[in-house]
Amino acid sequence: MVVMAIAVIPTIDFSGEDGGIVSRETTSSMESLWVDIENTDTVARRFSVRVAAPGSDAPVDGVRVLPDNAPELNGGENRRVLLVFQALRPGELREAEVCYAPEIRPQDATCTHFAIRRL
Repeated sequence: MVVMAIAVIPTIDFSGEDGGIVSRETTSSMESLWVDIENTDTVARRFSVRVAAPGSDAPVDGVRVLPDNAPELNGGENRRVLLVFQALRPGELREAEVCYAPEIRPQDATCTHFAIRRL
């Protein structure tokens, strides 16, 4: 089982699960979100992370996951990764769907849709 929790860094506006979308507005050209993943299995698992345009497999320019996109977690371990939306232009709305899953069970993916708007 995969559990994903979201911790946000305060900005001007944040709205939670509005129609399944985590959205916020910012005046900055770069916006960061902490994403926690948890390995609820009892054995170590390597997780894959996918960042794509919502509803597709197309990559999203200007969205990075740090430190990497394939963390290995021991059984019961939590890991925090940073999702960074870079080079946002004034008025731009950038959306990305972030999914985590054990590499051996990609069908068990947990996904969250993010939408960041620069004012």
